[in-house]
Amino acid sequence: MRHRKFLVDKSYYKANIALAAPIILANAGQALVSVIDNAMVGRLGADPLAAAAFAGVLVMNVLVFGMGMAYGLTPLIGKAHAAGNDRQVSYFYQNSLSLNAMIGAALCAVLLACTPLLDHMGQSENVVRLAKPFYILVTVSIFPYMIFLSFKQFMEGIGNTTVSMVITIVCNVVNIFFNWVFIYGKLGAPELGATGAALSTLISRAMMPVIFFVYLRTHYRYGRYFRLFSVRNFTLRCHRQLLSIGTPISLQMTIEMLALSMTAIMMGWIGAASLAANQIVLTVMSFMFMVTSGISGAVTVLVSHSMRARDIMNYTKAGMHMSAAYMFMASMLFIFAGRYIALIFNNDPQVIDIAARVFIVAAMFEISDGLQVTALGALRGMADVLRPMIYAVVIYLLVNIPVGYLLGFVVGMGEEGIWCGFFVGVTTAAILFAMRVRNKVKSRTLFAHNIR
Repeated sequence: MRHRKFLVDKSYYKANIALAAPIILANAGQALVSVIDNAMVGRLGADPLAAAAFAGVLVMNVLVFGMGMAYGLTPLIGKAHAAGNDRQVSYFYQNSLSLNAMIGAALCAVLLACTPLLDHMGQSENVVRLAKPFYILVTVSIFPYMIFLSFKQFMEGIGNTTVSMVITIVCNVVNIFFNWVFIYGKLGAPELGATGAALSTLISRAMMPVIFFVYLRTHYRYGRYFRLFSVRNFTLRCHRQLLSIGTPISLQMTIEMLALSMTAIMMGWIGAASLAANQIVLTVMSFMFMVTSGISGAVTVLVSHSMRARDIMNYTKAGMHMSAAYMFMASMLFIFAGRYIALIFNNDPQVIDIAARVFIVAAMFEISDGLQVTALGALRGMADVLRPMIYAVVIYLLVNIPVGYLLGFVVGMGEEGIWCGFFVGVTTAAILFAMRVRNKVKSRTLFAHNIR
């Protein structure tokens, strides 16, 4: 009986894989660009890599807020699409475009206004000098990326994850090409170093929404949603509805990213080598995480399309099984090959040694990380976003960061101690999110019985 409760029918795994595969490839392509960015910049030395890490984490912390706002569109589109209501799909889609444009502009303005604060975050003078132009260019790239996210989340909401994958991969190839051109000064271009990587990011992100718009506007199947656009459809009510779903997702993601940012800042307190090693581990972890992130995205779509509690639970279980299996393999890779992976990015023996030790700590919570993000995807599919946000506040602000500081500096465990904060935080998140899914599904089952 327990065996049957644990396993689910293979059709649930197949449905997850069919939707997740394109998301995974798109996410992996995006993460691969980050890996290549850091590998190419890392060849310039520890300071340029530390500068890219410092500026990149700060911008990403704010971009994550915008991404969370955009993700609120998917469950709304999913439910409208499952009901066959094209007008409502178009309604949410249109308002998401306007809302994301405003959010993107606001985030750019805030980040640019905060540029002088980079001098007061405890980093070395040379790292800050190299970080500023990188920070400004990547900040500007947020605006087109937010428009792209409206198109992406719309397509995922109606069950198409392939188009965004293709566009992302094409633009990532462009990014890598311009990295080579601008970082090293090829084809007559100026040699910009780390700043060249940021310029390449801006160019590729500017291309993404343009290509997406042309495709959707001219495609017979998706163009009909544009034809349903109307000035009267722009409403504060819809903007508030999108915000009611997107804001808790955004805050949850921002808080988690804040924990990553604080880790990077604390590693910088130890030294440039520790910060560079931290960036290597984060880059590789982010790349590996793209698979479970794709599975989570697929679970969100499948759950938003499901009407039965049994299907919701089975899609969630199938996703969690796949995430756990994959993250187990990732943890083995970190344990046995962490040092060799670090050598891809940097030749400094001190950086390699620190990265190898941190990889061991990261391996300890890989499975928990996969489980928590998959359970979170199911909760988003059910539009249950407020409670996970509250959990995130407690987990990352009151547990993760304090434990990392305590073990890293008070107990004296150094870099490994700082990362042990993640082990405690992510494992707690996995338990709480999984319990929340179970309780939500149970409440739906009881509601269905009462209706009958």
